[in-house]
Amino acid sequence: MPAADHAWFAQDSSRFATLGRILRESLRPGTRGAVLDLRLYVREFDFPLAGVTFPLTWFHGRLDANAPLAMAHRAVTELHGAKLVVHENDAHLSMSTGHLAAVAAALLGRG
Repeated sequence: MPAADHAWFAQDSSRFATLGRILRESLRPGTRGAVLDLRLYVREFDFPLAGVTFPLTWFHGRLDANAPLAMAHRAVTELHGAKLVVHENDAHLSMSTGHLAAVAAALLGRG
């Protein structure tokens, strides 16, 4: 886990316990869904990304070791009208949990 993610969890001891509960619940029905999700990381999409035409804002942490920034750049380049927001000091979990207000604003068309 990158240092940025460690720092995010260290700010509030309940965050790690919450992540544990989320992971346990997501795996309660079995590992099939997690395996299918992980397989998406290593294969090409079976549709052209250029065919996605709705507005999209992609948030990414520069320090993300799970999904490298180069992957996000490639996808956003192929997605018509997509916007990439990079948080310089965040990794995978610190980005996805530390910027919920910005993500919510983008989902509501305010970001």
